[in-house]
Amino acid sequence: MKKLSNNFPVFLLLVTSLGYFVDAFDLVVFSAVRNTSVVALKLAETPAEIKNVGLSLENWQALGLLIGGVFWGVFGDRLGRLKVLFGSIAVYSAANLLNGLLTPGAHTLTFYSMLRFFSGLGLAGELGAAITLVSEAMKAEKRGLGTMIIAGFGLLGCALAAFLSAYTEISWQTLFIAGGISGFVLLLLRIRVIESDLYLNQPETNVARGEFLSLFTNSGRFKKFIRCIGLGLPVYFVVGLPIKFATNFGAAFNISGTSVPIAIMMCYLFLALGDFVCNYLSQIMKSRKKPFYIFNALNLFAVLLFVYYPPQNAWQYHYIYCPILGFSVGYWALTVTIAAESFGTNLRATVTTSVPNFIRSAFIPIALCFTFFESRLGTVHSAMTVGLVCTSLSILSAFLMKETFGVNLNYQEK
Repeated sequence: MKKLSNNFPVFLLLVTSLGYFVDAFDLVVFSAVRNTSVVALKLAETPAEIKNVGLSLENWQALGLLIGGVFWGVFGDRLGRLKVLFGSIAVYSAANLLNGLLTPGAHTLTFYSMLRFFSGLGLAGELGAAITLVSEAMKAEKRGLGTMIIAGFGLLGCALAAFLSAYTEISWQTLFIAGGISGFVLLLLRIRVIESDLYLNQPETNVARGEFLSLFTNSGRFKKFIRCIGLGLPVYFVVGLPIKFATNFGAAFNISGTSVPIAIMMCYLFLALGDFVCNYLSQIMKSRKKPFYIFNALNLFAVLLFVYYPPQNAWQYHYIYCPILGFSVGYWALTVTIAAESFGTNLRATVTTSVPNFIRSAFIPIALCFTFFESRLGTVHSAMTVGLVCTSLSILSAFLMKETFGVNLNYQEK
């Protein structure tokens, strides 16, 4: 069996960080150019129609993320983490490349919806496979730094996608095509990456690998799985509502000129910063749980500030409130790290890949709850209600989780 070289973690961190950078770029570039592309493809005209078509496309992508999270996770435990790194990037790169080639036509909405689904399906595999591979390759006391680098650097891809959309004249087609081509280039760099020793050295036993349903047939595993998902709910409340729908919230605050790309850019810049700070705190405190309490307190403050002391103009919305909201949920890397550390090698990829995508797909019930309360409480107070529920569930999940800092990963789920 081929052994890991001394510089393997460095090269692995490089290619996985770049991979998540491209993944995040492709994931967010759609949200940044969603309205522009819908209008350009003549899929909607009025603001209400544009919003509805945009939500439908977001839901197709979220569905792809949900299914892909299970598919790639099971794939990674049964056939190897490395195969997921190759397969997932090929799928989402092809989907985004084709997305940039769409033209107006009778079936454009159907094609657009299908491409968002397959894009989500491919994007679902990247982060989980990367975190699993790095967690298994690094020493227990250092792996938090590895996952911090992957997620922190990768999230800057979101900021870049938003920046190019907001501050350049690059067309939405070119942004999709650039994301697709970047993915295929990165695919070539991954040829030198080798499989995890922990995965390759699993004993030949009757223990099933990648058995997704086993997460639901054992109460202990099921509770851990649900808690891992609960940890990250505030991230996709913030990203999914006040950021991706900044224009709608701006209107609710009687603010004109709010920009979704700028909101996304500022949010993700500070979300990435929060990821670095949160994981660094985790290393200093030698705890995964304590940083969650600190950052959820920040998130609670950010949500209440957003509602009771709202922005007075677009500048404040973009450059004060979006950074505060983004930084307050800067525990994305820590969420996925805990998922990787909470399960045995035969289920690790399944969980680590499915958890972030279940969290992403939680945008669907979050949006449904928001819509339900919006007609009764209004846009702003509906957001506060949903946000407080998400934050409360995250705090409860952290409280109920076992500490995983420095835990030995060389075991299997029975």
